[in-house]
Amino acid sequence: MTPVPSNEDFDIGVVDASIATRGLSRWHNYYLEGLRWIMEYTGLKGLYLDGIGFDREIMKRVTRVMYSVKPNDWYINFHNGNAAHDRMNEPEKITPMIGMMEHLPYVSQLHFGEQFDYSRAPDYWLIEMAGIPFGLVNEIRGTPFPENLYRAMLYGGAGRFDAARYDLWTYWDDFGIQDTEMIGYWQADCPVQTSHPDVLATVYKKADISLIALASWARGDVNVTLTIDWAALGLDPATGTLNATAIPNFQAAAAFDPMSPILVQSDSGWLLEAESPVSNAQATVNLNFSAGGTTRIATGGNSSSFVEGNNYVKFSSLSQAGGQIVVDLENYNTGGFNGWCVAAFQVKAAGP
Repeated sequence: MTPVPSNEDFDIGVVDASIATRGLSRWHNYYLEGLRWIMEYTGLKGLYLDGIGFDREIMKRVTRVMYSVKPNDWYINFHNGNAAHDRMNEPEKITPMIGMMEHLPYVSQLHFGEQFDYSRAPDYWLIEMAGIPFGLVNEIRGTPFPENLYRAMLYGGAGRFDAARYDLWTYWDDFGIQDTEMIGYWQADCPVQTSHPDVLATVYKKADISLIALASWARGDVNVTLTIDWAALGLDPATGTLNATAIPNFQAAAAFDPMSPILVQSDSGWLLEAESPVSNAQATVNLNFSAGGTTRIATGGNSSSFVEGNNYVKFSSLSQAGGQIVVDLENYNTGGFNGWCVAAFQVKAAGP
């Protein structure tokens, strides 16, 4: 046990006095009981660990304590610097992803920054910083090396929330990135590939729109063509579009032809929205009504629809021609809408 004096005054008449412990000690019991008390009586539900000075067994006890007080509502954010870097005065030159691996199953999120070089290759990002192999995402920190948020987006990360990153975090909320399926460039089934080996793409997929993160390691500006598996994205290639939403301090608004090259600047990238715009269409369906059948039709206001089984189609108007009902459909695209295709509807219930 080593007392660590501090003269830091917090302007409230309190002086911070810390105790640094090494190895296993009964002081850890004191730490754990203090954690339990503060969570139970103050509403605390998270820890920020700047380095971890205890072993895996204590970490397991930490998570048990947090779970016992706030089941499914506790968080551990783990920050560490790159001990393998020459500038770090660490006796063991080892990357924290290896040195702290035993703790990672109990951590909610990483904040690996300080002395990490963001100009290094993609494998360096994936293995030493991203946390992806352990089911974690990482908030980068540009000390002393400049950050690269475009590359961080390939790995589900960015910088810690502050004024400089407010707009990017706001865009995440507006897009609903928490509801997406992340498909990384390292996965064999990633539905977006690029024509340049030093420009990579990761996809954040939703039911009706996908976000494509592009980032470059190329030496200089390059033109890149995307190969998009529209079917895998659940989108229609005939009407597919690629657009960049304006994000202050990140990117300007732009529209791209999915079949044409896209200029990606050196050390930069894009966040592109891929979607199939909904369009009004007209379809002809034969509707025969049966008193005991499942087919019914209603008109009026915005609730105009017909239902066949559990399938629902909304329409804007009806007309009759040659014994058929012509339906002007709303929110319909030829690739399917909400998982079904109107062309599959065949209503055969007989009756007057």
